[in-house]
Amino acid sequence: MPILLFPSSFLTSLSSLLIPELAEANARGKHQAIEHSASRAFRFTLLFSFLITSVLIVYAEDLGELFYGSQQAGAFLRIMAPIIPLMYVDSIVDGMLKGLDQQAYSFRYNFIDSIMRVILIAVLLPLFGVKAYIFILFLSEIFNASLSISRLLKVARVDVDIIGWILTPAVSAALLYYLLTLLRTVC
Repeated sequence: MPILLFPSSFLTSLSSLLIPELAEANARGKHQAIEHSASRAFRFTLLFSFLITSVLIVYAEDLGELFYGSQQAGAFLRIMAPIIPLMYVDSIVDGMLKGLDQQAYSFRYNFIDSIMRVILIAVLLPLFGVKAYIFILFLSEIFNASLSISRLLKVARVDVDIIGWILTPAVSAALLYYLLTLLRTVC
């Protein structure tokens, strides 16, 4: 998890800068500024997170070996890397919700998510081991992020930009993946 979450430290700085910007725009009723800021944040976060996902997938075993002395840790890193975009977006969305005076919703979603994780871990982990943990992580992130994102889209009145938010970052990440894979085989 530290390897997955370390790059998000850059996004945490962005999130803390967005809070006062969104709070001011919200207080002044500047809905267009809120929509613009939220859209930019989604675009940047998804591009960054998709690129990080590509890097981690290509170098998973190397990172597992470097930090944990285990290629098996790298295999788990590769399995968990695809959830990075949702993890990072959820983090940014929580910050934006705070800036829009929606922290109670953010708290509620995170609290429900935590309870769900604890219950699922208590029930599934003894039965299925680490596979259950990975499943719970994915399920929990999808659940939490979908609630937070839907709340933000409703409050900020942001229209989803499939091309700018998802397609462009995904294509960029695929190109980076192929470039890194090619470089890895050449070097």
